[in-house]
Amino acid sequence: MAAAHDQGELGFDPGELWAVLGRRFWWLAIPSALGLLISGVLALVWPAEYESAAIVMVQPQDIPAHLVLPTVGTDTEAAFNSIRLRILARDRLSQIIDDLKLYPEMTEDKEPREAIIRHMRTFISIDPLPPAVVDPRKPVQIESFRIAFRDRNATTARDVASRLTQDFRAVNLDQRAGQAEGTSEFILAELQRARQEQERVGIELSEYKEQHRGELPEDMPINQQRLARLTSEIGQQQAVYKTSVGQVDRLKVELDELRATGSDSSFDPARRKQAAELELRQHRALGKTEKHPDVLITRKEIAQLEVMIAEAADDDTRPASYQENSLVRELRTHEVRVGVMQSEVARIRKEINMYEDRIIVTPRRGAEIGHLEAQYVSLTQAIWELQSKRVAADMGRAIELAQKGEKFQVVEAAVIPEEPISPNRPLFVLVGVAVGLLGGLSLLAARELADESFHTVRDLQGTLGLPVLGTIPSIDVVEGGSRNGNGVRRWIGTGLVVLALGGGALYAGAAGLDSEPVAASEESRV
Repeated sequence: MAAAHDQGELGFDPGELWAVLGRRFWWLAIPSALGLLISGVLALVWPAEYESAAIVMVQPQDIPAHLVLPTVGTDTEAAFNSIRLRILARDRLSQIIDDLKLYPEMTEDKEPREAIIRHMRTFISIDPLPPAVVDPRKPVQIESFRIAFRDRNATTARDVASRLTQDFRAVNLDQRAGQAEGTSEFILAELQRARQEQERVGIELSEYKEQHRGELPEDMPINQQRLARLTSEIGQQQAVYKTSVGQVDRLKVELDELRATGSDSSFDPARRKQAAELELRQHRALGKTEKHPDVLITRKEIAQLEVMIAEAADDDTRPASYQENSLVRELRTHEVRVGVMQSEVARIRKEINMYEDRIIVTPRRGAEIGHLEAQYVSLTQAIWELQSKRVAADMGRAIELAQKGEKFQVVEAAVIPEEPISPNRPLFVLVGVAVGLLGGLSLLAARELADESFHTVRDLQGTLGLPVLGTIPSIDVVEGGSRNGNGVRRWIGTGLVVLALGGGALYAGAAGLDSEPVAASEESRV
């Protein structure tokens, strides 16, 4: 029984907590009251901020895409970021400040316009909303977004949010129309450039064919046929040439032998000329041209006979015999034939070389022509594709100008907010009370731990290490005969009630401020 009694004395006693609270009541009450007071005052004097927001949905193109393809990119995220930057640009926000007469106090204080714009940007929020369905196989597309503005005046918040929404839609339409117009102009410029390039390549191709006529791939069969014919012809002419050279050599030998043995005076150049002229007429009658070897030989012989006749007129000497003159005439005839055949062989050889050169360069000409023709065909295909794209671009531009393309549709318009978004006055009070209580408890615990006096049996026994034989309870009597413990309890209860009532009043007052009608802000603004 004695051991149990000692354990009870040394164990935890809830009454000790009441005793500590009684001794250190003001260490808890004062910080709690200060926390309540400070938070309540802040909740009452902190200016309210109202937020007005609009919800905008990205509406697809009105006309089905399988009928008319859009000419403006469908990357909604990139378009959203681009428009957002333009909306938050300095010039546009400055225009909104001037139109709605925002921040008059900052303007009166001569704040730099850049500082006012930076201040305004902190109260603007333009954020995309999460899509209803997310497909991981496709890139994320923005389906809707929220445009909001915060201000101490509810009407101002609504007006600025509405203006930002209106500007957002207008910028989107202008941007899409500009992109469509730019696309159409770009395609038209590319089409004109392609047509000019095609015309240049066509002229270059025609000039190249004209410059290298006879060396083109289509001329190859004709060149080969002519080369074969000339090869055969030169063989025949060379055979005739060799025969004529042999005849000349033979006649020279016979003439030398005849002159050595004697001569005949029966040759007459004038008669031979008449015979040659008769032969020339016979050649013409047979249809031989002036370039025919027989015609050329006969004319050559006539020219030589005329020279002989002229020489005979100046000199009375005559050939010794008719046989000698016949050999001379035949020799000269064959000599003329040899000269003609030699010229003809040289001409044919020259033509053969020409056709051989043509055949050799034909593959290179074909490659160069093929390159030019490939360029021409490529440009033709490009022109056809550009013409198709131009039609599509013109249709896309018409759709954008008619506002039938992808656009932003306001789902929820900005309205005057009924309650402020900040501050949360009841939360201010609750946080202030909680902080005050925690601070008071911390101070109470610190003061109690720093106190070295003995208040309980446990303190005494723990310090001295000796058993306590007995204790004398406190029997202090206050007015009315009540004990000191009852007075402590009354103090604690009274303090808690006061704190509760004060906290409730401040909480209700803060909540009442948040529920004030927005018309008050309208009147204050006026």
